[in-house]
Amino acid sequence: MEIQQTERYAIDLLRCVLMVFIVTIHTNLVVDLHLDNTSYGQAYAYLSELLWLSNSLFFTISGYLYFKGSTFNLDTYIDKTKRRIRSLVLPYFLWNTIIWGLYSVGACFVPSLSNDIIKPIGSANLVDVFHVYFATYGEGLASMPINGPFWFLRNLIFLSLLTPLFYLLFRGHRFTFLVLPLVCFIPMPSAPLASIIFFGLGCYVGIWSVDVMKLTSKVRYALVTYLFTLALPYLFTIPEQYAMLLGCFKHCAAFVIALWLAEHYLAAKRYIPNTLFHKSLFFIFAFHGFVARFLTKSSALLITKYPEIPPALLHFVNVVLSILVCILLYKTLQKLSPKLCKVLGSRA
Repeated sequence: MEIQQTERYAIDLLRCVLMVFIVTIHTNLVVDLHLDNTSYGQAYAYLSELLWLSNSLFFTISGYLYFKGSTFNLDTYIDKTKRRIRSLVLPYFLWNTIIWGLYSVGACFVPSLSNDIIKPIGSANLVDVFHVYFATYGEGLASMPINGPFWFLRNLIFLSLLTPLFYLLFRGHRFTFLVLPLVCFIPMPSAPLASIIFFGLGCYVGIWSVDVMKLTSKVRYALVTYLFTLALPYLFTIPEQYAMLLGCFKHCAAFVIALWLAEHYLAAKRYIPNTLFHKSLFFIFAFHGFVARFLTKSSALLITKYPEIPPALLHFVNVVLSILVCILLYKTLQKLSPKLCKVLGSRA
């Protein structure tokens, strides 16, 4: 298998695994059932150390692919921006509108779906509309739109517009990546900070045309770094700013380990990213949050009635069901209207 093809397949394989991680995060039952101090809650807390790698690695991959294999100038920036309006901005507003519509319809039957922030379409003013598309949940820079997982897409759109700044910052010298750790000390919530740091890291790697598959030769050092950064907070109290810095090293090491694992899987299984799951990744990302909320609420009611059901089993079932429902939606839309499917963000 050619090096470039191996890299492309490895990244596509990582995307599939990371999407499962994201669905697993959003289908957990810890919050709905207040299970923090149970064995399930503690097990999920340890598992989440791995699962939360998904967002940072997705940002790194996005930044890398933005600059990989192209000369950056005004024309390419305009061209890439136009393409991202079609592939990111348009689906962002369409999917948030769809989820808002579903909540509005659902509120007719379940009034609790409508509250002071999520108001039905017909009764919303301009402030309500702003909250729906940008800040339904959370406050300030840590807020999320009504389709919660789309905070990632919102941040990615904003960062894509700032790529000329990343180019000017990193193109001057190979050691300019050392600026990124300093971002950890900016007084901002962790989500936007992580967005900037890991997207910037991907930009740096893409700008300097680093062969990411060669990084896998350093997997032993990456593994030691990952284990060290994972264990340190359990041994010492780490100030918040330094915890963010520590997290950056941990996630960078995880990226190398993930590439190494993907490379070995490709060598053993000859994986080709042409499966239905791979084709429907964006639809899983776009719709799984709504499905997951329905499933977690239903699971909470079910466990209340049948407390002998293991929460971990329900969690696993919810992950599988969320993915299957989204794949079914993608497949149905693809058959009924390929054009609509593409407008909503199909990457096939």
